[in-house]
Order: sequence, then C-alpha cells, then structure tokens
Amino acid sequence: MRWARFTTPSGAGLRIDGDPTFDFTARRWTAAALEAARHTDELESGSLVHLTLDVAHHGLGTAACGPGVLPRYRLVPQKTSFTLSFRPVAGGVAN
Repeated sequence: MRWARFTTPSGAGLRIDGDPTFDFTARRWTAAALEAARHTDELESGSLVHLTLDVAHHGLGTAACGPGVLPRYRLVPQKTSFTLSFRPVAGGVAN
C-alpha cells in the first residue's frame, strides 16, 4: 500500500504514508490473544485497534496439502528500508 487512513465515524484519525510501500494488519485483538485462540469464535473484539506495520507480507501457500508459495511471492532475508509518515486527519476533512 502507499497509504492507509484510520478514522472515527466523525472522520478524525490518522493517515499513514509509506515510501515506497508498506503492508499492515489492523485487528480488534492482540497478537497474544490471536496466538492463544484455537478457534476464531474465541477471539473477543476489544475497544482498541491493534495495528502492525510491515515492509511486506509473505505470500500464501498451503504446502501441507498443495504447493507452497510461488517464487515471486516469497520473502527472502535481505536488507531493506522504507519510510512511514504519520499525519493527523481532522474530522470532516477529505485528505
């Protein structure tokens, strides 16, 4: 992604810009709660959004009962850098 915006119903919030790009995950539960749950119905949504920002995500593949991740979607260890900029978003303002 090049940017993401998280806002309240009134439109106030946070905009994140990536250079060149970034990936993110936004959830209503912590990483610890996700790891501890055996089934999705065991996850209770909280009042906070837990945001994880990453340079990239590894592609999907099964490998257990089918092919693994295609070579072009594999992440390999390498030095990399990226820049994230955080800006407030005022309610009712298009950004």
